[in-house]
Parts: sequence; C-alpha cells; structure tokens
Amino acid sequence: MKMIIDEVNRSVDFWINALNNYSFEMLFLKPSPDSWSIGQMYQHLLNDTLFYLDQAELALADKYNQTKDTTVDGRKMLDENAFPDIRLEGHPSNASIPQPVSKQYIFDSMIELKGRLNEMAVKIEASAVQGKSQHPGLGYFTAKEWLQFAGMHLRHHMKQKERIDEFISQQT
Repeated sequence: MKMIIDEVNRSVDFWINALNNYSFEMLFLKPSPDSWSIGQMYQHLLNDTLFYLDQAELALADKYNQTKDTTVDGRKMLDENAFPDIRLEGHPSNASIPQPVSKQYIFDSMIELKGRLNEMAVKIEASAVQGKSQHPGLGYFTAKEWLQFAGMHLRHHMKQKERIDEFISQQT
C-alpha cells in the first residue's frame, strides 16, 4: 500500500506543481476544437479520480462482487501498473467537460483530492472487507486496485499534457 500511495502522491504533486506554469488564459487553449484544454484535462482528472474514490468506498462497504474478476486487459494494466502506451479514445461524454472556473479552484480541488486519496489509503489498510466494485470497462476492482488505478490514470495523462503544452508554447 505504501508504494501505491507514494506513487499517487507524486502524481498529484506533479499536477499541482504543473499548475504554476499556466496563466488562467492558458488553461483554455485547445490544440483543436475536438481536443481538451489543460483546464478541461484537470477537470477530467478531478472528476474521474473522485469516481475512483467512490468506487473504492463501495468496495470497502461490503463483500459483494468478491468473486468477480477483473478483465484480462484490466489485470494486465494493474500488473504493469500502467495504462497501455497508446492514445486512448475517451468516452463521448468527455467532450462536454467544462472549463475550470478559476485556477485557484483547480489548485484547491487538487489539494483536497490528495487529502481524500491519503484518507482512502488509511481506510483500505484498516479494513477487513475485501469487496469489489465494477469498473465500466475493466471488470471488478478491490479498493486497493481503485487507488492504484487512480495513480495510473493521473500518470497516463502526463503525455497528453506534454502535447497540449507544446501547442500552448506555440501560442504564447
């Protein structure tokens, strides 16, 4: 568990520190009409990580789904502790992610998220329940796997950030 939460904390810290590199206006710049801005990507990271925390809570709440499996792809990702090294197509609802209301909102939300992730790590270590909850495409995860997945997701978007940063550098 220590390795997982250490990786999660490093990833959240990366995103918090990276926020210093952007003006509020830069958060809105999009490489193309159908891609995200940095601000939308932060919103996505916050929204999805909160979903993962909710799922971890469900897995800790009871022993339901204890015998259900992760998909082959999901197990491979967890075993490798990484998303595949490819650009993944997101869910169509991702297109409607709003722009952030302020840079301070993102900063405060990321700090709060880090606290919640660390609280979850403590809960997981203290819990005797080993239930699972369902990921929309990768089968069933334990609470510990949800926390691991959160870190993997945060790291996965670092490459997308590099692509958006390259575009921003050409605009400013």
